[in-house]
Amino acid sequence: MPLGPSGMCIVSTFALKGTAAGRSALCGLLLAEVIFMSVALMLRYFDILALSASLQFFFTMVFSLFLVVFGFTTFKNRRANETAFPSKFINIFSLSMLNPTILIFYLGLLIMAEKRMGPNISLWQILSLVLAFLVGIVGTLLFLGEAAQKRKDFIHSNMRNILGFMGPAFIIVGIVTAIFSMK
Repeated sequence: MPLGPSGMCIVSTFALKGTAAGRSALCGLLLAEVIFMSVALMLRYFDILALSASLQFFFTMVFSLFLVVFGFTTFKNRRANETAFPSKFINIFSLSMLNPTILIFYLGLLIMAEKRMGPNISLWQILSLVLAFLVGIVGTLLFLGEAAQKRKDFIHSNMRNILGFMGPAFIIVGIVTAIFSMK
């Protein structure tokens, strides 16, 4: 999902700190994506593809807590003069590595691909599917980042309102995710 916490930070970085900083932040996300994809491929290779229900519940709870904390921090820092979003490569990489839904997504993608194409799906077919997804993420974030940069005066002058909305939105999504994972 390109507009999760990392995506939101990347678009904000493009708007408020420029194209070079935005691309650097985007590279942090891509590195995390490649690491999680590699882990998912290793789990497939060792036939440990499906997540147990308890492990899936654990990842969902970690992700829910992550969203609530990120949302609270975002909302709390809405009055800061400078943007409260992480914007450097290492910050976006760390934020992305704390997001277990990326691994869950790649595991789900591999499971879906094997169901559609059979268990003998080749590595090249899987990598083509993953590459198409990554190109989509990069394209979307570059487009949104460039669009945000053109509207940076609007974004900069309304950052308090944006953070005031996005913080509670992430908190709500985190709480709802936790509640629905318990069913």
